[in-house]
Amino acid sequence: MNLLYKSTRNADKTVTASRAILKGLAEDGGLFVPTELPKLDVTMDELKTMSYQETAYVVMKQFLTDWYNWTEEGWCEIPALENASSAMQEDFYNGKLGAFVSSSNRATSISEKAQAAGINLGMSYTVGYGGYSAPLGGGSIGIIGKDHSQQEIAAAWEFVKFLMSDEQVAQNHIKTGVLPTTYSSVETDTLKDFWADEKNEGYKISYEQVKDASAPAMSMYTSEWNSAVRSVYSELIQARDITPDQALDNLKSEASTIFE
Repeated sequence: MNLLYKSTRNADKTVTASRAILKGLAEDGGLFVPTELPKLDVTMDELKTMSYQETAYVVMKQFLTDWYNWTEEGWCEIPALENASSAMQEDFYNGKLGAFVSSSNRATSISEKAQAAGINLGMSYTVGYGGYSAPLGGGSIGIIGKDHSQQEIAAAWEFVKFLMSDEQVAQNHIKTGVLPTTYSSVETDTLKDFWADEKNEGYKISYEQVKDASAPAMSMYTSEWNSAVRSVYSELIQARDITPDQALDNLKSEASTIFE
């Protein structure tokens, strides 16, 4: 049985724990509180012998009942409290997970570990609404002039030029999976030969999908809009209180409120 949560301003409308967490505040501006205080299924003496993580689990499973039920039913796994990304990949290498999403700059490391685990690894395009889509990120290199001599600055600039040379860009892609950062590096024999090997076709996929990628759009409304989307997702997927058509209508209403 799911423990429900009510608003401190209105006890009539209740929601599940997952929906309360995603919404943050009730629609009337009140705080979400449990409709009742659950009882622990362990004694205080047993609690004294438990680790922090074990104590947190036995206590919070009484409050996050819908999440706990999902784990018991087997279609949701208890996430790692620390090093979640590493734990996810270990589950994959051990055959407990069928797929996961990761950055292309980890392609070589993931490929090597999958090969060691006897897994025939495949890489694919990522998709979005209406077709292929992928987020695009990156980094920057800066040369700090303050308190450095002209000789040091010149040496730093030579190093940057070395990093951006076609051969170095190609080797960086091969050794890590990070995208080639110059068009001319793609024309080198080094990359052409690497991509021609069928076991490396996943690397080329990441480069080919650049045309479908876009940098994350940020604005003063991003946080509010993301919160609204997560709330609707919760109602549709987790609580299952609404239909897909109702979800779209809700998002249209939220967009009208936030952006207009």
